[in-house]
Amino acid sequence: MVKMYGKLLLKSSDLLFGFSVHKQVDFLNTSQWWSRSELRRYQTKKVLKLISYASKSVPFYRNFFKKNKFTIKDFKNLKDLEKLPIVTKKELIRNSKNFISDDFPESEKVIINTGGTTGKPLSSYTSKYARSLLRSSNIRGKSWAGI
Repeated sequence: MVKMYGKLLLKSSDLLFGFSVHKQVDFLNTSQWWSRSELRRYQTKKVLKLISYASKSVPFYRNFFKKNKFTIKDFKNLKDLEKLPIVTKKELIRNSKNFISDDFPESEKVIINTGGTTGKPLSSYTSKYARSLLRSSNIRGKSWAGI
């Protein structure tokens, strides 16, 4: 009965705030049982899709790909992530607009802030979908603890 109310509450909250937590919880509850090879295939597929997207629509990565004459074909597996530059917090603060996708609609932007415990606080954007995934993983973690 409690699980039913929890699902109903999540679905209602998702409708109210425009998130997709209940779908993500269902996905995480299924994917936690995948084999190592299934998980690696999924991770590789998602990372390659993200690199492809960023190379086309995020100014920083679009410029990086152009300058280094990279194409998405240069990225075949997770090891190829080493080809991408390490971005520092200072760089993010200095050039924040270059890290926002041209395709990222204002209605989807959710601002997040760091506390600044290592120096200067950082404000950045995430999507409603990404926030849903974070909330979902918290819910799944709590369920492992019986909460």
